[in-house]
Amino acid sequence: GNPRRTVNARFDEIKASIRASGIRSPLTVTRRPGDSHFIVEAGGNTRLEAIHQLWAETREPRFGRLTVLFRPWRSETHVLTAHLVENEQRGGMTFWDKACGVMRLEAHLEEQRGHALTVRDLDEEIRALGLPVNIATLAHYRFATARLQTLGEGIPDLTGLHVKTIQP
Repeated sequence: GNPRRTVNARFDEIKASIRASGIRSPLTVTRRPGDSHFIVEAGGNTRLEAIHQLWAETREPRFGRLTVLFRPWRSETHVLTAHLVENEQRGGMTFWDKACGVMRLEAHLEEQRGHALTVRDLDEEIRALGLPVNIATLAHYRFATARLQTLGEGIPDLTGLHVKTIQP
């Protein structure tokens, strides 16, 4: 459910912090019904990757074990929303990662509701989930994910300003 596809810009800083002091806040995990493996529930994939790298590099016992909190499964919508909120609070995400994540969230919401959402409906739905995004930004996300995927390698560098300029 992690919407972040590009490397967290603060990865090296986070890894250095974990090397110095360990993980201070436990990760929360959950498990989809019927699955045998656990997934990160609400952000923390960057910290998990850092701890994996530290274990591989050092084999220090403190990096070989991780205390986590288990939360019962709620829904794909919940996991995706929790990741989006956490990623935005802790390390910022690229415009493209946010756009794709919010559009995946829209698809989950439309599936649950059984109908397409207008931009206003989507705005209300995601605000109710605790993810405030303004209507203009939602429109830019929709446009970018629908029309700009042909940019290929340029996508990670795409910003909201680029989309705002291209869209008209």
